[in-house]
Amino acid sequence: TGPTGPTFTNTRSLSFDGTDDHTRLSSTISLSGTFTLSAWVKPAVLSSNNTNIIGIEASNTNKIGIRSASEVQVKLGGSANHVITGDGSNNFTTGAWQHILVVRVVNSNVTAFRNGVAFGSPVSTGTQTATFNNIGRFNTVNYSEYGLDEVAIFDTDQSSNISSIYNSGIPGDLSSLSPLHWYRFEEGSGTT
Repeated sequence: TGPTGPTFTNTRSLSFDGTDDHTRLSSTISLSGTFTLSAWVKPAVLSSNNTNIIGIEASNTNKIGIRSASEVQVKLGGSANHVITGDGSNNFTTGAWQHILVVRVVNSNVTAFRNGVAFGSPVSTGTQTATFNNIGRFNTVNYSEYGLDEVAIFDTDQSSNISSIYNSGIPGDLSSLSPLHWYRFEEGSGTT
C-alpha cells in the first residue's frame, strides 16, 4: 500500500521485484531543458542497479535513481554520471516510504531533495537531452526492487514547490502544478 492522505486518498502503488518487473511507457519522454522528477519510493535494497526510478531500455545512457543511502544518480545523454552525495543526515532507508525530488536546470545544476529537505550539494550539469521510456528498469538487465508511487515529471523547475509536493509526507494533488506526466498507480488491484 502506498502513502495515503485524508483529502487525496491513494491506497495503491506498484511493487517491483528486482528480477523482471518494470513499466514500459507508451512513448519516450525527451527532456532537453529544465525538468523535475518527483516520486514516492519504498526501497527494498539500496544499490546502484536496483533502485532506478526511471530510465531508458536497451541503452546505458539515461537514468535517475537512488545509488545508495547517501547518493542520488542522474545520468543524461550517455555522459558522465551526475551524483549528489548526502552528508549522512538525510539518508534514504530501506522498507519505508520516502519522497524524492530531482531537479535539473540546464547549464546550471542538478539538485535533489529527500522528504522535502535538500539532499547533499548540487552538482554541475550540461545540456544533454534526457530520454526515458521505462519506470523500474534501466537498460536490458537492471530491474528495480522497491515500491513506487506518484511518479511525476515536469518540464519546469519545481524546487520552489517542494513543500507543497512533499506535503508533510502525504502525497497530494499535483494537477495545479501542471506536470508533463503523472503516473499515479492508484487504479485497480492485483498484477499490473
